[in-house]
Formats: sequence, structure tokens, C-alpha cells
Amino acid sequence: LIFSVLLLGKTYSLRQIIGCLLVTSGVILAVASGANDGHLLSGVKLIWPLLMVISSAFQAGASILKESVFVDGAKRLKGKRPDIFVVNSFGSGFQVLFLSSFFSHYFLI
Repeated sequence: LIFSVLLLGKTYSLRQIIGCLLVTSGVILAVASGANDGHLLSGVKLIWPLLMVISSAFQAGASILKESVFVDGAKRLKGKRPDIFVVNSFGSGFQVLFLSSFFSHYFLI
């Protein structure tokens, strides 16, 4: 929600915001409730949930960028929608280029 408001200028209804907050609260409650009772999550350090949130932010940002491509493409194509296969193929191609350059730089030196 935050990325789409900041990058796309979208607005959300109060129900949508409350729903998002409820889901987020439920996840936090589920993780926090097992932290002190000797359950499965009791040994989890704070860095791992933070790392998960940060990695999810990249996926959310990619989804927002794809949405902006579809909105811009519909304007440029005079009402026709861009092909989802083409948009996803370009996204996947750039992911491969990024990861291959990352791995070749850090692991093949």
C-alpha cells in the first residue's frame, strides 16, 4: 500500500487500509506469541523477521513497477493493454542480468 501510494499516487478506502492493518497485526501477533513460550519461534533473532520484511519490499516494489508499466502502456497504446507475457519476460530478463552480474562479481572472482 505504501509503495503504490508513493509511486503511483493511488488512494485506498478506509476498509482496505483497516484490512491491511488487521492482516499485519495478525502476522505480528502470531510471530510474537511464540517468541517466549519455548515454541518453534522462540530462538528466532530479530534480524530474520527484519530481513524477511526487507526482502518482501523488493517484491512489492517490483509489482508496483509492473503496475505502472501497465498503466503507462494503456495510455500509450490508446486503451489497449500491454501483453502480460512481454512485461513479465522483460522483468525476468533483467532479474537474470542482475543476478548473473552479482554472482559473477562476488563468487567467480
